[in-house]
Amino acid sequence: MSIYEERLQHDLEEIRGQIRRLGGLVVRAVQDSTDALRTDDKILCSETILRDQVVNRLAQSIDHLCHAFVVRHSPSAGHLRFISSVLRISISLERIGDYAVTISRESARLSQSPHERVLRDLEITVGLAIQTLRQGLEAFLGSNADLARGTKVMASEQGRTFDTAFADLVEEGEERTVPVRDLFALLLVFNRLSRVCDQSKNICEETVFMALGETKPPKAFRILFADRRNSSLSQIALGIAQKNFQGVAEFSSAGWVAARELDPGLVAFMAERGHDLSKTGPVQLEKDNRALSHYNVIIALERGLAKFLGRVPYHIVLLDWDLQIEGEANTKDYYESAYSILESKMRPLMQTLTGSSETRQD
Repeated sequence: MSIYEERLQHDLEEIRGQIRRLGGLVVRAVQDSTDALRTDDKILCSETILRDQVVNRLAQSIDHLCHAFVVRHSPSAGHLRFISSVLRISISLERIGDYAVTISRESARLSQSPHERVLRDLEITVGLAIQTLRQGLEAFLGSNADLARGTKVMASEQGRTFDTAFADLVEEGEERTVPVRDLFALLLVFNRLSRVCDQSKNICEETVFMALGETKPPKAFRILFADRRNSSLSQIALGIAQKNFQGVAEFSSAGWVAARELDPGLVAFMAERGHDLSKTGPVQLEKDNRALSHYNVIIALERGLAKFLGRVPYHIVLLDWDLQIEGEANTKDYYESAYSILESKMRPLMQTLTGSSETRQD
């Protein structure tokens, strides 16, 4: 090995070692901040806040090492991807350190220890956050793209854990068992732990890029069209979406009081426009949180959905489209009007979600 190659490997190992150290400090910060909350340890809160200065200085040092590496070695291909990923990962880790500081500050201001069900939610959320963070770091340091992909899937569970914690905090508030100030503090704690999982996903995405050169794919939205019977408007909307925006998002439809079958007139109308509904039937909408959490966006095409659903999971966007449809219901004129209106409303939505107005060309 030449002197140049030895120097390059030495510099790479130094950067890798600093990332390992920074990751260890950040994992400890998250663990200590939440341990302090659970045990009402104000001293540990203060120590965690002060130690964030070490995290910040180390992140700055890594930034300097990376830029010096680029100047010294003019890297390309794999080495350049590694440096690029390190720069982004150090930012993610520094932000996680900031989250731990926020958790510590809020913990120090709680007027009482959290109740049992909140502590149970906290234990689950903390466990997920720390496990995904550790695995994300392990994947990066070991250039393990498979572990990174698996950890990303695990981190995606944070949406469900946050919804559960949010619902329990709402119940605590309704029962007036927790001061309002404490409720806001605890909500902020759960939010920051959720963000730890998001940053862990970023680390995993950088790992895949570093190891394989694959960039992050566009977000795959899951959209549900809903009306009362799932026998008219929602079926039309689903057909339009699947035909014009195939591959842009995952679409489905359902009704909160699903009909037994589709109107033959609708089936015939849609067939004229290239939509085969002959093997399709109405689907009953499930309103439990686990079923709903599959969706990113739910679009109500008739009034009554919000009342049926009750409390919508936190991460779901609920849209209420006020459709001024002409003609008598379940007639060809009605279907033609509905088709035209839904098609016109769907295009700007897809452009907003994807940044592109392109549709599939037949």
